[in-house]
Amino acid sequence: MRNRMVAANVTKNIPMTALIILFVGLVIHWAWPRSPVELSRDGYAITTALYRVCNQQDRNGLKEIDEHLQQATRSRKLPDDQRDVILVIIRDAQSGNWNGAMKQCRDLLEDQVTQDSRRAETSSLDRQSWM
Repeated sequence: MRNRMVAANVTKNIPMTALIILFVGLVIHWAWPRSPVELSRDGYAITTALYRVCNQQDRNGLKEIDEHLQQATRSRKLPDDQRDVILVIIRDAQSGNWNGAMKQCRDLLEDQVTQDSRRAETSSLDRQSWM
């Protein structure tokens, strides 16, 4: 009888344990530092335009940006890693998550500023080392 009760309690705890493991996994996934994508001029321009379109929730503008992204990819003006990041944002906006897409654009653009300042610091340090 006691063994059955223990087995029943263990069975009840399995879904809760799975839920906790899933939650911890999601937290780690979102908190894990990712290597930001460095945008080219075209990638930066597309992301800036995409931010404006998301802010205005403009479906026609979103279609134009999607077409422009495909054209830039075909003409090899945009590397695959940039295309992939921007495409995820476009798909998010197409699904109706305008605010989330706008935040992703802003984060991507802010990452460029952070990368530029790191490059400037490194360049400054390099110059100092040979002076």
